[in-house]
Amino acid sequence: MAIAITLMVPYYDISVLAPFSAAFSGIPGWAWVQYLVSVGAVFGIGTVLLVRPALCAAAGEAGPVCRACRN
Repeated sequence: MAIAITLMVPYYDISVLAPFSAAFSGIPGWAWVQYLVSVGAVFGIGTVLLVRPALCAAAGEAGPVCRACRN
């Protein structure tokens, strides 16, 4: 992913706050993709936050696999 960003935008112009989505704003006709990438990132983070407690609870019920995850 770092190579893709660097090929799209010079390294000194890469945004620190949203590097991948902001890289599309500099390409003519592709500015709309930055919003699509941002929405995908929000859904990805949300999915991780929703699924991780379930995985941690399942590991806690499995026995000594993950004692820290037990309630």
